[in-house]
Amino acid sequence: MTSIVSWVGVDQRQPSSLYIASDSRITWDGGDPWDHGRKCFASAVRPHIFGYWSDVLFPALSLPAIMQRIDEGFFGDDRPEIGRSVYESLRALWASYPQHQRRSFGVLHGFRVREGMESDFTLTVTTYDAPTDRWAFGEAGIPDSSSLLQVQGSGGASVRHASAHWERSNSAGTSRAAFSAFTEALRAGTDPLSGGGPQLVGLYRKGPGRTFGTVFDRRRFFAGAPVARDSAWNDNVEWRNELFERVSGETAKRVDGAQVHSDR
Repeated sequence: MTSIVSWVGVDQRQPSSLYIASDSRITWDGGDPWDHGRKCFASAVRPHIFGYWSDVLFPALSLPAIMQRIDEGFFGDDRPEIGRSVYESLRALWASYPQHQRRSFGVLHGFRVREGMESDFTLTVTTYDAPTDRWAFGEAGIPDSSSLLQVQGSGGASVRHASAHWERSNSAGTSRAAFSAFTEALRAGTDPLSGGGPQLVGLYRKGPGRTFGTVFDRRRFFAGAPVARDSAWNDNVEWRNELFERVSGETAKRVDGAQVHSDR
């Protein structure tokens, strides 16, 4: 299973960012865990991000293929209807998926239409329920203040509990409250099916999707995998710590000029 969240960041004018974060643990039927499974994806070409929960195999195999089609323009220009086009593509891939391998899963798809002050963010939610063989598709409403849009997976209750505390703090209604609640729940370990380092992808008003590096318990992670200290650091990658502060991937310290975020 998974802990996965999505939230929108809103500044004084309008929505300015959209994020998806998840844990990295994959657990097999026998209970064996592996803490480096990738669950969040971001296009490096177009403004699209994805995340999934529950069953691993189908989303992990199908989403990269769909992202490649998006990158190559198979879906045409980014437009409001592209969310449903992606949903129909998932169902088309599912049509030939082996019957005895079909398990419940969910997919979050965030995208942006236009750029700058004309940008419009959308988050779609696709679910498949294996016991009833039913699909569901819809859009999560984008509010006018920074807040969680979706909390899903086996660790959802733990995330909601942490979020309730953060929303009573001075950081309420901010992106740092959303991400800090998520990392707090992950560290608590209440859900045995959620673990590993946090994964984070997002969209800004301009540019394609972003895959962020994260610093968690003094360790560096990128796309679910730990990053060695002697790695060649890429300044194009943006890093965030547990409090959503901008930090250096090389030193794990706040970058110059980064806003300091309080622990509640």
